[in-house]
Amino acid sequence: MGRSCNRLVVLVAATVVTLASAVTVRAESSLPKFNPKAMVPLVHGPNWIDLDGDGRKDLVMKSRWEINGPHSASVYSVHRRLVPNDPFRYEGPDWHLVPFIDGRPGHPHGVESIVTHEGADCILRDIRLFAHGKGAKTETLVIIAERDAGEGFWEERPFRFRVFKWLRAKDVGEDEAQNFVGIAFRLVGEVTSKKAYCGANEAFKNEFGVENPEKSDERR
Repeated sequence: MGRSCNRLVVLVAATVVTLASAVTVRAESSLPKFNPKAMVPLVHGPNWIDLDGDGRKDLVMKSRWEINGPHSASVYSVHRRLVPNDPFRYEGPDWHLVPFIDGRPGHPHGVESIVTHEGADCILRDIRLFAHGKGAKTETLVIIAERDAGEGFWEERPFRFRVFKWLRAKDVGEDEAQNFVGIAFRLVGEVTSKKAYCGANEAFKNEFGVENPEKSDERR
């Protein structure tokens, strides 16, 4: 790769190279290509998925936050089911929340959920989940697509894609025994769409080749 290649694109590609054989790095403005078959469709309600390859189904809950208007939203939260000898089992229950950590000031332990940003015309923020491999080789990513509202929800604007990877504290060089958040989706890179779009569904489809799992939602 030439020196002009965007370092961030290289970072994202490196973290997902085993996720899908279709990953590529092209020009500076390009996005990595994900194999659409690696996408896990998330629909409203409980989605049972083994996110870390430990043989137990974890839970991604997608709930509707209804405010009786076009700006109602969907809320995604991720919950991990612990194995009996898990090092993070203190005296608590089997289920632990998995936060999203992006290093923002004031949120050292991350945020507990991802909320869509919606209007009557388009969805300005949404996510897609990708999982690949089995057992200890399982890799799980969440991509959050988001754009500025601009003059209104009907505008077409570039989307920013933030890539979060399921990582233990030790995977990022932290001491799990001293870390309050042992397992989290941690930000590993971000890229900007090649084109402008009104909604996240359209951006995900054209940039990553993945469809909207909620077929009943026709908004872009």
